[in-house]
Amino acid sequence: MNTEDRLTELLRDSASAYTPPEGLHGIEEKVAGHRRARRIRRIALPVAAAVLIAAVAVPLALRGGKHHAERITGLPPAPTTAVPAPKPTTAPTTVASAAPKPVAAPPSTVFQGPPGGPVPSGFLAASATFVSPSKGWVLGTAPCASPPCTSIVRTTDGGKTWKGIPAPRTPFGLGSNDPAAVAYLRFANDRDGFAFGTSLWTTHDGGAHWHQVKSVAGVSPAYVMNLAVTPDGVYAVVEGAVPAGGSDGHGRLVRADPHGDNFVVLHDFAPNGVNSMSVGGRTVYTTLVLGPGASGVVLGRYDGQQFVTRALPDSTCTRTAPSSATDLLLLCGEGEMSGGFGSRTLYGSTNGGDTWTKLPDPGQGAGWTTTGLADAGGGHAVIATSNAGGAALLVTTDDAQHWAETLHLDIPGGAEWADLGFENRSTGVVVYGPGLSSPGLGALYRTTDGGVTWSKVTFSA
Repeated sequence: MNTEDRLTELLRDSASAYTPPEGLHGIEEKVAGHRRARRIRRIALPVAAAVLIAAVAVPLALRGGKHHAERITGLPPAPTTAVPAPKPTTAPTTVASAAPKPVAAPPSTVFQGPPGGPVPSGFLAASATFVSPSKGWVLGTAPCASPPCTSIVRTTDGGKTWKGIPAPRTPFGLGSNDPAAVAYLRFANDRDGFAFGTSLWTTHDGGAHWHQVKSVAGVSPAYVMNLAVTPDGVYAVVEGAVPAGGSDGHGRLVRADPHGDNFVVLHDFAPNGVNSMSVGGRTVYTTLVLGPGASGVVLGRYDGQQFVTRALPDSTCTRTAPSSATDLLLLCGEGEMSGGFGSRTLYGSTNGGDTWTKLPDPGQGAGWTTTGLADAGGGHAVIATSNAGGAALLVTTDDAQHWAETLHLDIPGGAEWADLGFENRSTGVVVYGPGLSSPGLGALYRTTDGGVTWSKVTFSA
């Protein structure tokens, strides 16, 4: 007998003791109703549980990873009746949120350098250095009430406008006998600059502050003959300075990280003398005059790993102009001396000076004295020429096959050019009459077409 049958029998037995108003028939109908309710619950509860499990399991399966394989256990039973939400005792209050305060833009991460001031009145250019076609500095001098009058101006728009910035508190002079004078300027980047001559001064905050480097790679006092920047660091040719002025002729090739002043010796040139230094890519080139017991000139080449020498085609070769680590021009010849005739011969190499090819004669220009040679690449190169009657620039645009005079200055006196060079294949600068106060001298010229045309720069705010 199952549970339902026992319940029916019990109810009938109890009917003899007590009969409700509806009678036994009403009781039997209630029992039948209980049976139907139980059947509904037997079906409804598993279905509700399955729906709940599916509702939980589907989001977990969508997560991926290990969770989609986990089994869900211990789920609470589904509620049989709905629980009404409590009514709020007071009306909800809406709070207006305050408008967000404006957030200041983060400061610019571009290094600006010192703010700068007016260009010194009567400023005369002597040495120019650019780190991009738009940003550059010029070292020079200007009349002042409290010497030294060494000055520096800076541009950030390709020479359209200029500002004066602090300069080393030391005399300016080309060939100066002052043991702390500077005549040239080079910047490696926006922060790191080097002013040099019979001493070396450096800045690492864009020119806001300068200090003298007393010892350069152990050489003190040091005469810095030349300095140039490469991707591997700052290179310089350093000789010992002598009290009477000038240097002792003992040259060393040194290198430093541009962010510091710790130079180290890479090569000792003794007993040879150094004529010139230039850089192409990561390679440093020098022309060397052979020392006692030998004669002639050779090419020195340092590629960051080793220093080697190579023969030059002519004993009068003095200047190199690389356009890359391996491609370079070589200028040879004699300047005009005591009214005598000079000469100018040009060679080219595509293998770092291992072999040379003689190129067409570039011509006399304004004279046989050469004080600048620059190779912009792409077939463009410039030679700076001068004589007692004036000066001129010679330019080629077809890989040195043909040359033409592009800028002629009829300024007597035999002034020289300085810092002829290119930032890229189109933009370059040159200084004429560096630091000299005669009319037309102490001038900066700039090109934006690979040396074909040049314009004089005005140092205005």
